[in-house]
Amino acid sequence: MNRYRLLLIALLLMLCGWPAGAQPGEEGVLRYWDFEENTGSWSSFNAQAVLGLTAAAENVLAGTSALELQYLFQPSGSREVQVAGNALAALPGGVPGLASISLGIKTSDTTTCVVGLMEGGGGAYLVPVFCPAGTWQRVHVTLADFVPVEELPDPDGRLDPIQVSGCGVLDASGFLAGLGQALPFAGFQPGARRLWVDEVRLLSTDLPPETIALPAESPAAVVIDSCDRETIRFVVLGGEEWKAAREAQGEAGPGYYRFEYTLPGGTLVALLRVLPAGRLAQTQALHFSARCDRSLRLVVSVEEKDKSRYSTQVDLKVEEGWKRFDLPWDKFTREQDSVDENDRLDPDQITLVSLADLSGLFSLEDRKTVLLLDDFYATR
Repeated sequence: MNRYRLLLIALLLMLCGWPAGAQPGEEGVLRYWDFEENTGSWSSFNAQAVLGLTAAAENVLAGTSALELQYLFQPSGSREVQVAGNALAALPGGVPGLASISLGIKTSDTTTCVVGLMEGGGGAYLVPVFCPAGTWQRVHVTLADFVPVEELPDPDGRLDPIQVSGCGVLDASGFLAGLGQALPFAGFQPGARRLWVDEVRLLSTDLPPETIALPAESPAAVVIDSCDRETIRFVVLGGEEWKAAREAQGEAGPGYYRFEYTLPGGTLVALLRVLPAGRLAQTQALHFSARCDRSLRLVVSVEEKDKSRYSTQVDLKVEEGWKRFDLPWDKFTREQDSVDENDRLDPDQITLVSLADLSGLFSLEDRKTVLLLDDFYATR
């Protein structure tokens, strides 16, 4: 993911020096942009992009207008092309008391967007948000969701609201196309795209910590994703005709994610969860629950900070319904094309956990799939 994070640096560095956003208008709101009259302090450093307002009802989350960005996506090319879809606002003076951010994001094409924060004294942080085409995503993320950009280290090692100098939204397709260029991923067709943003609030109120309901005798859990948030914080590669949503109730617990996609023949799909190094320190095993509408094999992988990769495989069968997988770290083996300086999996160095559906690689026909995911965590 180095390239993914490195390119975000250029985007966030452009935040400095722009005018402040709208002032709060309700309790708990520190900054607010409703885009009813103008774009406020929002801008784009893509000179070829068109940034403005739209009054088209289907592209407005609330009120009568929303921010609209029109831009050209190309799967490869210069850095400017790869970060073409960006909308940014400056926050001079910081945001004292900032605890969470809520906003609406909609994209014309299925992609993963990045919500980013930049500190004036150094340091950049991001959180990915999966955005199926044509569907408003109501995003609400807490500061704990933001992962540091390794290539732009923070001098004090933590996200500090007082030092936050700007925020932004980016279509990450340019990064993802580069990451997946050696593998058969669908969904990176070039062409004109649009990104809509509405109802942006910087809040002093926080979200409750994510928890996993486990028996009292279970080891302590380190939550990767409870799958109980409306915001889907996965990076998604591959697939077409995507639908994704949080379901409120299910057999596996109070909430889970439902992913529906078409897997073109000869391609694969991967769901990636980015983590800060150290989050899984001292853990012994990885756990998650899943269910599918057709039997498939998943490759479960982790990536360390030095980009060494380890993986294992699990079978998901229709007749088993919901199934929980308990995968000790010693069941993961180093991938053949990966090099590790100590030739062992170090949980404290894990920065990426992924699930990949490779079933499309073994078929020439398109495969429609429904995959349910819940309770993604590690135990000490």
